[in-house]
Amino acid sequence: MRVHPELLQAQKLPEELIDGKRIWDERYRSILDFEKLLYRNGTRVVKFFLHLPRKTAAALSRTH
Repeated sequence: MRVHPELLQAQKLPEELIDGKRIWDERYRSILDFEKLLYRNGTRVVKFFLHLPRKTAAALSRTH
């Protein structure tokens, strides 16, 4: 999984977590566990990916 460095810096994570694979494994596992909980309780999760060019994303973030 690749995350833009500026997103990591904004979260103010300890340096050892930013460089390591462990944090991403743990976060991904947490997301999967939460989705399993939702499914067991009758909620269906639908995922989709929307790719926006950086310029478009920036323009959208300025308007909202």
